[in-house]
Amino acid sequence: MKGNVTELNYDSFFDMIEGSKTFTVVEFYTETCPNCRAAAPIYERIAAELGTYGNFARIDARRHPLLTQRYGIMSVPTFKFFCRRGPIGEIVGAINETVLKNTIKDFMKNRVQCSSSMTVLGHEIDGYA
Repeated sequence: MKGNVTELNYDSFFDMIEGSKTFTVVEFYTETCPNCRAAAPIYERIAAELGTYGNFARIDARRHPLLTQRYGIMSVPTFKFFCRRGPIGEIVGAINETVLKNTIKDFMKNRVQCSSSMTVLGHEIDGYA
């Protein structure tokens, strides 16, 4: 994927997660998944907007089954949230841009283990909180 979303493989996944002291979002996807294809431009826009506050990456679940099993990925797309080397949450399935963006902002803002390196982000007034 181009832009602010880094395409990972098995080794680079661990380099990013283990080497990062900041918030990271990883999308587990497959190339044949229609919901994954629909989510790709949404995720790219969110990464462009929020990329200075954390890392945004994706990994092909079909090509990396060991990671898929390790993190309990049962469906794609799955957006898995990590902070300081550990998973802290996820969103599974098709999702709209507002919900995904505000969920990411919530994790960035409200997770104690991430907040020391984060700037407080505001939310749009959209009915989702």
